[in-house]
Amino acid sequence: MPTAPCNVRSVGGGSFTVAFIINDVRHQYLGRLNPAMTRFVSSNATLEFNNIEQLTPKSEFDGLIGPEHFSLTLENGLRLTGPLDSPIHPPTRVSGSWNQTQT
Repeated sequence: MPTAPCNVRSVGGGSFTVAFIINDVRHQYLGRLNPAMTRFVSSNATLEFNNIEQLTPKSEFDGLIGPEHFSLTLENGLRLTGPLDSPIHPPTRVSGSWNQTQT
């Protein structure tokens, strides 16, 4: 399964950004978490995908954030995982969606 390194950063209000490069093209998404939670950062996250067509403009997800890692599984088959730069307690089950903001 191909992977792409990415940066995940919460921006407040239950929102977070994801940025990564595949085939020399920068992709950026804005996600919304339910429930909203404390700020978090993963500077060394990984996006797993089967093919580039999975990078749809919008997708829903569910997953777990904390205490030391996070994992989001998107309905389009993508998986976003990684260590958190700082621990989050307690770990929280989340759902939500993300929308492409830039390619």
